[in-house]
Amino acid sequence: MILKQDWGFFKSETNSIDPAEAGDDRKMNIQRSVRDFLWNVLRTYIPMNCPVCGGVPADGRPNMFCADCLSKMPFIRKPSCRMCGGELDGFLDICSECCRKSSLRPWTEARAVFRMEGELQEMIHAFKYQNHPELARTFGYFACDAVSGILNSVDVIVPIPLHWTRQWKRGYNQ
Repeated sequence: MILKQDWGFFKSETNSIDPAEAGDDRKMNIQRSVRDFLWNVLRTYIPMNCPVCGGVPADGRPNMFCADCLSKMPFIRKPSCRMCGGELDGFLDICSECCRKSSLRPWTEARAVFRMEGELQEMIHAFKYQNHPELARTFGYFACDAVSGILNSVDVIVPIPLHWTRQWKRGYNQ
């Protein structure tokens, strides 16, 4: 075991094998085995397949896209418009649509992951309107990646409000 001696809650590093540490290694191996066993049991009940085609997810996480479906996803190319998060259609740092509507938007920066088209649009509609909350994690991973570079400079992240009747009808807040 490698332990740092400058932190008060760690023991100092030694070359001798302490019987207590050998017991700790056995405990860790048992814990790892139990964790792996439980994960395999859960994998039997948690759908691990791609939500589009049912294939094996590219990274092994539940409900993630397979490599083939990932390659077909309409990701927004970088650099993107800082006002709406969409793709740029010129040489400015905001798209032509935002140039026309910039005074109507009370925010200064936004991010988006995908263009709303094809199978992706169908999946987002299934998530929102057809009771498929299991897709939340899938979309959440991509949203997290999209905003990870700007989180230090963000003043506040504001959720889009969902009317209480829609939340009651859907059973969850999107």
